Amino acid sequence: MGLILGLLVYFAQSAIANALKPVEYLIASLTFSTSISLTIANMVHFATSTKILRNWENVWRNFTIYYLISFAGMIMAVELTYLVLGYFYHWESQFPHTKDYLFDSILVLVVCTLIYVDIYRKALQANKLNQKELELHKMNELRSNAELEALQAKINPHFLYNALNSIAGLIKDNPDQAEEMTIKLSKLFRYSINQSQENLVSIREEAELLSLYLEIEKIRFGNRVTFEVNIGDGLYATKIPRFLIQPLVENALKHGLKYNATNGSLKVNIFAEASDLVIQVADNGQAFATDLVLGYGLQSTFDKVQLLYGANGKVELINNPEKMVQIKIPLAHA
Repeated sequence: MGLILGLLVYFAQSAIANALKPVEYLIASLTFSTSISLTIANMVHFATSTKILRNWENVWRNFTIYYLISFAGMIMAVELTYLVLGYFYHWESQFPHTKDYLFDSILVLVVCTLIYVDIYRKALQANKLNQKELELHKMNELRSNAELEALQAKINPHFLYNALNSIAGLIKDNPDQAEEMTIKLSKLFRYSINQSQENLVSIREEAELLSLYLEIEKIRFGNRVTFEVNIGDGLYATKIPRFLIQPLVENALKHGLKYNATNGSLKVNIFAEASDLVIQVADNGQAFATDLVLGYGLQSTFDKVQLLYGANGKVELINNPEKMVQIKIPLAHA
């Protein structure tokens, strides 16, 4: 930009004089224009970096600051150039060079206005783009929360349906157990309803809810199945998705252990492994089929982990050496 302006000024002066000016004039013109351009550009960059120039939508404030900086840069550049050229060409001049300011100010005004319009246009475009990205991020977040709430809303009715069927089966044969199971079911739902509806809860809260659920299932299964829950030291305050474990336990009882008349075993293990939190729900029932079609419990787990953790979460169906559903999620973000 500075070199182009210098050439234009040189040829304009030559045209006015009706003859090419000496090379000395060309060098001076290029030096002046380049020096002014670089000085103004650096001062504007400094003002932008230090937030002196900010919020380009505030037109008049930035307009004033921008031109004050530009004209200050012009004056500095003019005087500095006279010092340099005076040294090399032995020019005698008296500071300040106010006559030069007028001519250079016209050039600065025209050029800086063009630059300002371009900066302002780009700033508006960037601001609109950032606004759209923010709106898109909020929409995605709201959509994810809505999907998680929809998954959560399905868990309670699904479990309620199974539990009520069990109670119905016990009423005639064992009314005392049916009553006990109804009371525990009431406690479970009161506990669930009273909890905050956040997507993440502590392992302690999830373990308490799981304990209530297992007490209900112990009434249903009796001595057919033994239950074991193991939680690693220091993990009780770690956050995990709400109702992440209960559907997997329910799935193991409903499908994996349905053919075990005796000696059924169901274990829940939660431990840290490097930077991951590992959750295992293992049973000694029927192995996972290679062409398994996911039921609600497993599918909701896959969906929930995917929504919250993306590629950083993993859900695996393992048959060897022990049959289990294994979840791995980042420990730092759990």
